[in-house]
Amino acid sequence: MDTSYSRPTSTELRQFSRDYGSFDSFLAEFLDVVERTKTLQEILTHWLLTEELEYYGRRSIVVKQGRAFMQQSELPWTLIPDSMNWYFATKEEAFAWLADALEQIEKSLRS
Repeated sequence: MDTSYSRPTSTELRQFSRDYGSFDSFLAEFLDVVERTKTLQEILTHWLLTEELEYYGRRSIVVKQGRAFMQQSELPWTLIPDSMNWYFATKEEAFAWLADALEQIEKSLRS
């Protein structure tokens, strides 16, 4: 279990944005949760119901980049909560949420 939580460096943030741009933009959708007026699931559901090309057209890219990020080891897992401004206690907790979110996105692409 990875319980280390170190903030990403500015170099890591730039690389993440460059290499995983659509995934990074997807995570930024959750910044509205700062006031905790909506849950992560409510924001994800809203994002999935949005048919605007800006969101709908990049869903498959978000899934591809999200899965690739979960498989890589160069960049820290803390880029996920840092990009969302949401606290996950462990890498496992962050990846469990992410895996579920990506599964829901994939399901929306099949329907």
